[in-house]
Amino acid sequence: MGKKHSWFPVALISLTAVAFTLVAGCGGGEPQAVEIAVTIRDDQMSPDTIQVKQDDTVTLRIDSDIPGAFHLHGYDIEREVRPGDVTNLSFTADATGRYRIAFHKAGDEPGSSHGHGSMSHDAIESEVPVSVEIGATQEPGGGVNVYIDTENWRWAPEEVNRDHTPGAGHAHIYVDGKKINRVYGPAYHLTRLEPGMHEIRVTLNANSHNELLVDGDLVEDSVMVTAKESDDVVSHNAEPVPIGTSWSGAAPHSPLVITVMPDALGGYNFLAIAGEFRFAPEKVGLSHVAGEGYGEVRVDGEVVTRLYGPWFKSPDLEPGPHEFTFTLFTNDHRPYVWEGRAVEVTSPIEVKMEMERSSHHGDGEGDDGMRISAQPVEEEIDLGFLEVHPR
Repeated sequence: MGKKHSWFPVALISLTAVAFTLVAGCGGGEPQAVEIAVTIRDDQMSPDTIQVKQDDTVTLRIDSDIPGAFHLHGYDIEREVRPGDVTNLSFTADATGRYRIAFHKAGDEPGSSHGHGSMSHDAIESEVPVSVEIGATQEPGGGVNVYIDTENWRWAPEEVNRDHTPGAGHAHIYVDGKKINRVYGPAYHLTRLEPGMHEIRVTLNANSHNELLVDGDLVEDSVMVTAKESDDVVSHNAEPVPIGTSWSGAAPHSPLVITVMPDALGGYNFLAIAGEFRFAPEKVGLSHVAGEGYGEVRVDGEVVTRLYGPWFKSPDLEPGPHEFTFTLFTNDHRPYVWEGRAVEVTSPIEVKMEMERSSHHGDGEGDDGMRISAQPVEEEIDLGFLEVHPR
């Protein structure tokens, strides 16, 4: 829902065409686009066995009378559902066999009260008519760039975990029904996807992590992408760009500063201040323009993500010393350098031993300053099976 994108790269057209061609295919032995209505009532699923053929593009339209997580084993796809909503779960049935379908009911249920302290994660009606529309482009190296277009919305990463503010917050991004991360701005880079068709879905969420509704409908959008075989990530061009000769207002007048802050719900919020540098996700892969491009985040020397804005949510780390490093790159994937050295900054952190503790209030901070990890008590019920037959 929302307006059309004004700056999605042209490559989006080819991805959309690939997805449409597969969905539209019909007749003979070609893969089909299959939609199946699935109802869950009194812990029973109808139909109790879902039958499709290999390589069909399958969309399950799930209507449940209980909240929880619909889990397709084997394919390892999970989707949160709630009463009163019809939830779509899309995937490509590329593996034949018989796979168990289960439902996870929990005292700490998906989408409900697993917040920080008394913070509830139930979906709430937005006071303003916010909307979201997404697009995605695949890069030759296997990464996928996700572009998020919004209306009546303010990205507010600095307010995360605080009380709800109308029209402000962050997003959650999912791949094939699995939550990948929070999103703090209008562009996000997925480092790589397994070859095949994938559903990318984005929801708008309040500072308090509640999913938002407009007129009772979830504020979300999704797109199908077909990831191809690739050689890991995009290789950076070996020839660096001297920042002092190509960027007006270059270092040391535009220093890099990074801050790594523990998040109350686990992991770390990463903030990069890059002076006069401009993040330009809409130009990634295009010609070099002095003073713009993107950043790269490494943890302990390993690339974690490409950064298309100043904020990023990093996952939990093992106890012990770690290093976050932030480096600037041009639109065409070349490192910026200053006096022969990469334009980057490193911040060491020390992760202390965590104390695991059962809690019905979700992840939070204990009185002793050690993070409490919630241990939800789940009830799993068997619903039925997915059968994928050879074509």
